Amino acid sequence: MKYIVLQLLAVLVTLIGLIRSATAESELVILADYRLGELRQMPRQSTAVGVTLDQRDYPAHNAIEWQVSIQAPDTGDSPRFENLASADFVVQFPHSGDITLHSSKGSHAEAADFQPRVEPLAVGQAVSLESFGGRSSDGVMPYFNLATGTGGLILAIGWPGDWKASFEALPETNVRIRAGLKRSHFQLRAGENLRLPSVLVMSYRGDWIEGQNRFRRLMLNHFTPKNHPPMELMPVAASVHGMIGFNNTTEENLTTLAADMAALKLPLDTFWLDAGWNENGFPGSQGNPMADPVRYPHGLGPVGDAVRKTGMRFLVWFEPERAMRGTWIDRAHAD
Repeated sequence: MKYIVLQLLAVLVTLIGLIRSATAESELVILADYRLGELRQMPRQSTAVGVTLDQRDYPAHNAIEWQVSIQAPDTGDSPRFENLASADFVVQFPHSGDITLHSSKGSHAEAADFQPRVEPLAVGQAVSLESFGGRSSDGVMPYFNLATGTGGLILAIGWPGDWKASFEALPETNVRIRAGLKRSHFQLRAGENLRLPSVLVMSYRGDWIEGQNRFRRLMLNHFTPKNHPPMELMPVAASVHGMIGFNNTTEENLTTLAADMAALKLPLDTFWLDAGWNENGFPGSQGNPMADPVRYPHGLGPVGDAVRKTGMRFLVWFEPERAMRGTWIDRAHAD
């Protein structure tokens, strides 16, 4: 009997330790020289079943990236995931003082697109930022710089759809960061798996501009495609919609425009057809993936052929992450 009681006490102590571990606050400690230091429970507080982290280190750039994934059980559905974040942790900065959040406006096709934003963080007042319309750079760019004046931390969200991030200053020069999907409410069926937004953090020493430049070098070295021949100039894409509205493009006016652009002899790399080419146009018919049969009786093929003859590449915009009610995807794949 005494042995059984001791065994039960040992199990109880183990369970208490697990509960404390599961609820302990996730922390990232930045060292006095602004190198990344100790990681505690990084980068998520949640211990949801099936959630895994794939960590990638970039030691030359003092950066770490986490790819978050969810795996359903082999049999039966997963638990329901709600408001699931890829990151939820507290950053401990090494020096006291004010912390400023640097970010950038996204694009709304306005003159002020990508304008820098600066917001001082005040204790207890969270700053929340999010994208709009299912596009990761619509409204706000998913890159953030927490600067102290002598160093800081850059955070980037890797995701092609909607995201949300919040930054809250805490006492003793700490900042709580939460980032990930803008909203979530779903289950996975048996055997299914899903990736969530990745999160990258990079600490730096110096002023915030030094941090921006260091982050730019990280992006160029590890995240910029290199599967193309060397280029004398960065590629320049020419959007057709400076001349023709989204829902007014046709096979005829686009093939004519491609020839007119080529005649200008400008160093253009890409002919860019954006929204509205699909059946019934933009935005009410997102979910119809085929070219509008009235405006493009032969599909987009003749336009692509005309563009290739000019030496430019043909870029076509798709929006697979949303479908309007009544469109082809909604009807054919309601599941």
